[in-house]
Amino acid sequence: MLQAQKEVSNADLLRKLEEIQSKVDVLEKRVASLERNPTAPPANASINLPENKENRESFLKRLRSELSSSAARESGPWVDPKSWSGIRAGLTPSQVRAMLGRPHKQKLSINPRISDVWIYEGDLDADGKLERGTVNFSNGRVVSFEKP
Repeated sequence: MLQAQKEVSNADLLRKLEEIQSKVDVLEKRVASLERNPTAPPANASINLPENKENRESFLKRLRSELSSSAARESGPWVDPKSWSGIRAGLTPSQVRAMLGRPHKQKLSINPRISDVWIYEGDLDADGKLERGTVNFSNGRVVSFEKP
C-alpha cells in the first residue's frame, strides 16, 4: 500500500532550493580558491641526487635505511619498549599478540623446554642492524623472552 507524501508548499521548496544554492556557491568558491593556490607539489617534482657517484650511492643507501627503519617502526606495538614491560612468564600467545602484535616469524624450537619461538625484528634506528625481540613458549605459555 502506498502512503501519500506530505504536501509541501512552494515556500518550503523555494527555501530548500535557496539553501542548496547557497551551499553550492560556497563550494564553488572553495574549489576556485584551491585551484588558484595548490598546496601539493607538482607531479613532475623530483629529488636532486648528488652528482658524484659515491655521494649518490651513499645518499641512496641512507634513504633505503631510513625507509626500512620507518617501515619497521610502524610494524606494530613491539617497537615500543613499554609494550615489552607487560611480557612475563605464563602469558598465553593471544595475550602476547595483544601486547606486541603479530610476530614477524614463528619457529619451532629444537630445545625440549621450548616449543615455539616468536620473533619480532626490524631496523628500528636506521643503522643497518636488525633489532630483534623473541618470545619463547612451552605448552602454550611464555617461558622466557628477550626484549629488542
